Amino acid sequence: MTSTSTLRVATAYGVFGLVGFVAQVVVAMEGGLLPIFAWYWACANAGDAAAVPSPHEMSWGTGRYIVFVLWLLGVPALAGGLAFDALDLVRAAAWGLLVATILDSLQAALILHHAYARPARGMTSRIT
Repeated sequence: MTSTSTLRVATAYGVFGLVGFVAQVVVAMEGGLLPIFAWYWACANAGDAAAVPSPHEMSWGTGRYIVFVLWLLGVPALAGGLAFDALDLVRAAAWGLLVATILDSLQAALILHHAYARPARGMTSRIT
């Protein structure tokens, strides 16, 4: 038989499992693989003469930390707010996660800009 506390634990478990685990794995993998992808294509498009920033320099470092902190605080706040029917906590967590998602999308666009930047004039791409 299910009780109120069992349903609260199940709700929190669902938020941690779905939002916390799955979404953070996607964000973490994106943060690791996207700069390598962009660096590879930036090197291919730039030729020998142009300097290409390293994968670690392609993103906004402070933005990565802000996204990390917002996810770190937002997921437990969302789980607690849903488990205990705290509407203000759910609202604050949802806004935090939305801001984290928007910043992460801007971060991805900044990184991908390096991949698709055009080579300098007079340079040819190594890929034929």
